[in-house]
Amino acid sequence: MVFTLTKKDKEVIKAFLSAREMESKKLTSTGTQLDGSWMGGSNIASRRSDGSIYLRPISSKAEQTIHNYFKKEFNIVNNLTERNKIYAILIKHGNNHETSLKLINDNYSYVSRVYPDESIAKKAEILRAL
Repeated sequence: MVFTLTKKDKEVIKAFLSAREMESKKLTSTGTQLDGSWMGGSNIASRRSDGSIYLRPISSKAEQTIHNYFKKEFNIVNNLTERNKIYAILIKHGNNHETSLKLINDNYSYVSRVYPDESIAKKAEILRAL
């Protein structure tokens, strides 16, 4: 069965991004969390304390469709892997654990927004310079 997003589903995703509550037959937004109404569809996306959006790893075709919509319409991709790679580069270049985490938590959103097309190594270098 093919999973497609209806107009109402897309409105629920936009409500989630605007931190508002909304509901459709397939999706529910609490403002901080986006859930699907199917088995295993809980916590598809969540808003972190720093305001960034976390998309959990894809576990179904429905979630893949939602991830593709986030990427296509809002240029939002799951950046957890990128953060982990930047952390490894910072450690490799002599930063300690606490300093690396602080740099990433405080400045990663800014760096990824201002320099979206830069490589991971370049983003790590920029973070070290801040």
